[in-house]
Amino acid sequence: MVVVAVAIVVEPYTKWYHRLADILIYNNHNHYLPCSALPELNEVEEIVSQHQDVVEQIENLSSEGNIEFVIDSMICQGKGSIIILLR
Repeated sequence: MVVVAVAIVVEPYTKWYHRLADILIYNNHNHYLPCSALPELNEVEEIVSQHQDVVEQIENLSSEGNIEFVIDSMICQGKGSIIILLR
């Protein structure tokens, strides 16, 4: 019972169960960073445009074209993160 109580208290800070579910069930890896820790959207866009060759290398890892490289700004307005999707 104590273990369950500790897990409930610790989960919001560590997101251990979320991470475990992401890896084992969904095969995803989220960064779990707060919006305040993310760079500004224009900074992410600038870096991605400077390294377009790397973006193309990532996208070309699959011969079927099912890898998508996305700049995400939906979750944190004005902030950016990179999502690499395997479809």
